[in-house]
Amino acid sequence: MNNRGWGLTQMLILSSILLIALFVAAINVKREEHNLKHEDTNIEHKVNNTSEDNISSNYSNLEKMMVESAQKLVENKSVSVDKDIVIVKKEHLYEHNVDLKKEFDKYDCNGYTSIYMEDGNTHYKPYIKCGTYETYGYDNVYE
Repeated sequence: MNNRGWGLTQMLILSSILLIALFVAAINVKREEHNLKHEDTNIEHKVNNTSEDNISSNYSNLEKMMVESAQKLVENKSVSVDKDIVIVKKEHLYEHNVDLKKEFDKYDCNGYTSIYMEDGNTHYKPYIKCGTYETYGYDNVYE
């Protein structure tokens, strides 16, 4: 029986395994961070049971209207964006766009816009849920 404990070989093998696991975890964290940073430029949509491009186009236009209304809120200083993410509900977005309410009612939608600062730039991300259509990342908590 070896009473001397761990040898150098066993310690190097264990250290190598731990370093490889740490390296893989760091790569996954960086990949997720990159995906989150670029989520607002790549609006992805989840459309269930429909392939009509016209409907998707209408929802894309609704999302654009939401962004424009949120931009006006920030410009008029109705909403202050610092380092945190600000969630602006659809009712607050109506203040600068009366047609937005008509569109939400027309398609029976719920939605909100998240606004955040990154590297001195303001970013806007609209989220809507209309029947089977739902913007990727939509969270019912903010309805």
